[in-house]
Amino acid sequence: MKRAFPAGIVTLILTLLCGLWLTYAPFAWGYQPVGQSWTLATRNDLVVAILVVGLSLAGIVGYLLTALREGVAAARQHRLAEESSPGQPARP
Repeated sequence: MKRAFPAGIVTLILTLLCGLWLTYAPFAWGYQPVGQSWTLATRNDLVVAILVVGLSLAGIVGYLLTALREGVAAARQHRLAEESSPGQPARP
């Protein structure tokens, strides 16, 4: 059974959303006072968020590039199979 979205890409997207939440959390929960310099907890959240978002985006890009490479290879193989059987009528 082929899934609409593989588990790997779903996990990467959820991880990306968690990283974005870490960026927003200090302000949403109110442990970053308005108008003051960043607290240690806010800095920690933002550094971790940057790492999580960066790694998630790298994983998503890697996944998409791999899928594109596999799609190109399958199309090339399909084209070669059609060229090797000249007796078959061409499909539109």
